Amino acid sequence: MKTSTTLVGFSKRSLRPCIESRTGFRRDLEAVCAVIGSPGNWTAVVALDLLQMMPLECLKCQKEISARVAIPHEHILIHTTHTHSSPWDAALGNTQYDASRYVGLADRIGGMIREAISNAKPACIRYGNGDVGQSLSVYRRGDAGPDLGFQTFWFGYQYHAGDDRPDASALVNEMKSRWRGHAPEYVPGGQPVWFDRPVDPKVQSLVFGDANGRTIGSIVRFSAHPHLTSACSEKLFDPDFPAWTRDAIEERLGGVCMFLLGPCCNIVPKEFVEYRVVPEKSPRPPYFGPNWAFVPVDDSKLLAETKRIGRDVAQAALKGLDGAPAMPLRRASHNAYITGVPLDPALPRTIVEVERAIAFLMPEYESFLRSGRPLIEMRLLANRLNWLEWAGKKSLGLLTDEDRETGSTPMPVSILQLNDLAVVFMHSEIATETDAALHRGHSGMNLLTVSMTGGSIEYLSTDAMLDEGGYESLSTVTARGTEPALRAFISEKLDALGAARASCP
Repeated sequence: MKTSTTLVGFSKRSLRPCIESRTGFRRDLEAVCAVIGSPGNWTAVVALDLLQMMPLECLKCQKEISARVAIPHEHILIHTTHTHSSPWDAALGNTQYDASRYVGLADRIGGMIREAISNAKPACIRYGNGDVGQSLSVYRRGDAGPDLGFQTFWFGYQYHAGDDRPDASALVNEMKSRWRGHAPEYVPGGQPVWFDRPVDPKVQSLVFGDANGRTIGSIVRFSAHPHLTSACSEKLFDPDFPAWTRDAIEERLGGVCMFLLGPCCNIVPKEFVEYRVVPEKSPRPPYFGPNWAFVPVDDSKLLAETKRIGRDVAQAALKGLDGAPAMPLRRASHNAYITGVPLDPALPRTIVEVERAIAFLMPEYESFLRSGRPLIEMRLLANRLNWLEWAGKKSLGLLTDEDRETGSTPMPVSILQLNDLAVVFMHSEIATETDAALHRGHSGMNLLTVSMTGGSIEYLSTDAMLDEGGYESLSTVTARGTEPALRAFISEKLDALGAARASCP
């Protein structure tokens, strides 16, 4: 089959030489690069096995890379796979891994882009869309009952024989015990608490081949937090399940595989692992959110589940490609935009302000403990304390003085068009509802949505999530109306690009 003059190249390298840390590696964290375009008109997509990058940190890195490869910085898209077993931003706290710093990251990425360009060839493209239903992921937000209301649980769900719905009753009991000031009681309840709301079931894939049918590279996109290996007893850097997906695709198709994380704000992998709580490491008030002090009873079983999930994602991607035709990549264009993200005007400006507010509220909690009042009376207080602990403290590292003065922070949005496909890159942790709404509004378009690109200010919660409460709604620094405004902005750009494409002969 004839190809076009649009060129595609891939490269891959370990990030180990760029990371200085006392934490060891279970597996190398990797960087994968794809370049698409032609000499003088390249777009580079770089996926890094890192938790996230701060927006200004990401922009600085883009500009440093741009100076090395002569590609405009807005055409260098930096995506993080959001693996939680990787260095954490010091400004946001480092709760699991030794503080780390990056050395020569821009040099390494610049070298990867040059390598990918040198390998670039005219390409054909295949598009696959697999559907795994709710077999590989869990909607981690749910109604935890009249006492707690909506809550989020990261891991520790239990399963009943013959039923793969996640039961959160043990997690509910554990949270209730901590609210009452007791040791965490991680035991199932008499009635299940099902966390089975819809997830993003799509495993989307792009495969680029040369004129001889050999794979140049591939991209797999799936939505679920890569946080599994962070629960292991031994804290080591690990790329989590995306690495197993990449391995399986490369084994089957050849070339280099890139993993891109879809909207992941409220989705976690569905793993069948037995956990135990470590009471001495469990959080205490003023923190009232999910417990992070879970460890697997057997680390090897969690690692085996990580591998299974990664390979199941790959299998779904390959199945989605069955029968997909290879078409010449005749049209490839990239459009970069900036939109303002409105900020919550109530955010504190200093850690002193946060600590004073917490100190003011804690006597009310202590009064609650002494009086033995019903837990439901604690919910508003818990939400206020959690907001201070999460959104309040995080905003101090995320936002600049200019952001606070203007009441918004800039958010890059990119749309990469490949023939009749549109890949939308957004920063931060996007909700699965955002993806679903964009697909409903553009049902005639082959659309892939990607989060965690261009930096992150953490959660971009929907207005419905803000009304429900819970972890994601109390961890966002954005104002009500942000998510629908973002969707409207993206929809407008998609419509304009669609109209322009339709008018071309």
